[in-house]
Amino acid sequence: MPIIVNKIGEHRNMDAVKNLIVYMIGSSHACHMGGRGICSLDPETVIENFAFTKIMYEKDDRKQIGHIIIGAKQKECLSMADLMMIGEITAEYYYQRGFQSCYVIHRGSDENPEYFHLHIAVNTINFRDGMRYYESYGNSSELRNILAAQFNQYRWILINDNSQSWEEG
Repeated sequence: MPIIVNKIGEHRNMDAVKNLIVYMIGSSHACHMGGRGICSLDPETVIENFAFTKIMYEKDDRKQIGHIIIGAKQKECLSMADLMMIGEITAEYYYQRGFQSCYVIHRGSDENPEYFHLHIAVNTINFRDGMRYYESYGNSSELRNILAAQFNQYRWILINDNSQSWEEG
């Protein structure tokens, strides 16, 4: 059963974007990536693209980045093809709402080499109107419903995780 984890920590530190993007893309577990609203998937370019939007709207305060993880307890639950499609659907979901995003599939983790999962980074400033992105039950439920319609063989679970994983560099 797939799990959508919203990392809802504050992430107000100025290096939160860099910390997350470098981890996602630079990890030895990274095996596929994509995104929307960014020029390339080079870590520095993604960081610069997110920063440009914040500077353009003079909004470099408050939460710096949204972070979502999608995975499953059992490896056989989500295939690599499924994760690639989920990454594309999720990136398009945020892009259509005016938010830059990138995703990276990790094949395994330091704790569990069998854990295939997807990291999604979302810029918190809308590139169309400068409005802020806030994690909410409504946003998360809408994404879950879109994924559940495409992958209706699964029962999707939504979790909010308030850990501060990108607060310190």
